[in-house]
Amino acid sequence: MEHISNLLDQLEQLNDGELRLTSKSGQWRFYVLDGQLLYASGQARAVRRFHRAAYYHRANWKWGVDPAWSEDKQAWEVLLLERAIAHSQLSPIQVKLILRMVLGECLFELLHDGTVTASAWL
Repeated sequence: MEHISNLLDQLEQLNDGELRLTSKSGQWRFYVLDGQLLYASGQARAVRRFHRAAYYHRANWKWGVDPAWSEDKQAWEVLLLERAIAHSQLSPIQVKLILRMVLGECLFELLHDGTVTASAWL
C-alpha cells in the first residue's frame, strides 16, 4: 500500500501514459503527457462528475455518449469533448476548464481515501 502523494510526486519523472490506481473508492485512471497530469477518470460517479463540470462551464450544452465508444480504449469523456470542439459546441477554453474541474474532483476524492492498494503504469 502506498500513499497517494508519493505516487503523484512520481508523475513528473514519467513520460506519457496512463497511471491506474486502486483505492477504497474504486479504480482511477490518470493520463499523463510529458510528465504533466492531463486528466483523470474514476469508475464511481464518472458521469455525474463530468455532467457537473460540463453544466458549470456550459449550462446549455446538450451532450450524450455514443454507445460505440465503450469499445474504444480512450476515455469516453475525451471523445465527447473532441466532438464538441469539432462541432463548435465548446471552445478550447471551456474544454480545458471542464478537464481541470473533473481532475480536481478526482484528486480530491482520491486524496480523501488516503491510501492506494494497487498501482500500474501503462
